[in-house]
Amino acid sequence: MSEAPLISKALRLVSLALIIGTVALVATAGYSGYQEFGALAGTFSSSSSQGNNSSPFSEQFIGNTLVISGINIPNNMSFPLDFQLSGIVGLAGVNIGNFATPVEHIMPGQTQPISISVALDFANALSNATALSLLLFNSSTMTFQTKVSADMVPLVGLNLSSSSNTQIPSILGNFNLSPGSTSCNSQNCSVPIGISWNNPSPIALNGALKVAVTQIPGVSGPLPNATVPFNVIANGPGNETASLVFPTSEIASFSHPQQVDLDVTFSAFGANVTVPESVTIP
Repeated sequence: MSEAPLISKALRLVSLALIIGTVALVATAGYSGYQEFGALAGTFSSSSSQGNNSSPFSEQFIGNTLVISGINIPNNMSFPLDFQLSGIVGLAGVNIGNFATPVEHIMPGQTQPISISVALDFANALSNATALSLLLFNSSTMTFQTKVSADMVPLVGLNLSSSSNTQIPSILGNFNLSPGSTSCNSQNCSVPIGISWNNPSPIALNGALKVAVTQIPGVSGPLPNATVPFNVIANGPGNETASLVFPTSEIASFSHPQQVDLDVTFSAFGANVTVPESVTIP
């Protein structure tokens, strides 16, 4: 009996075994990948009782750095997992940060904690007049667009994108203008305008603040203005005083109390925002 048919038959059996083994491996990998995709999706799904896509992780601002922790990546598969996170951070519609973690090699049955540190460029948002106006006086949305890249070594790649939001309070919380006591000499009267706020946000900025009188009933002459520093610390109160100087004769013509209309202009990072205000001089 010739050995050739036996060898051919043996090769066919080996080939069939390899095909069956490959199909079984791919099926096992596919099922494991499906389970891992579900686990990752659950890890990065937003959790909020109010349904506003808030971040499910712990967030802390350290200066201009955002630190995100509480991310635990499980490998529920029978294969090693290479895992990486990348993404962008946006504020008031402006990109203020990018991040990418190192690739983590996670063995089967292990869970790897991951933290993210993102250097935030708040100036990129504050230099946009529209964004600056929004951030000064309104609560704003900070968005986290995250891409999950996971490779089941050596077979399957998993990709998942997620988005979560957190609210940043307005920079000028409790913004208030308060005129002080008028001080006069023979030529001029100075009216101090106290300007105060409380900043509960993590955003700090330095700029200038201009207070300009726009209208006084019965007064048609030149109207005063004053510019003072506008230095805002993160998570804290602030105040400045702008002194408006009027001719003494003009002050004498005021009715008392006298309403004065103002334009208050905030300047920072090359952007300007002007808002109308009014004060009553006693």
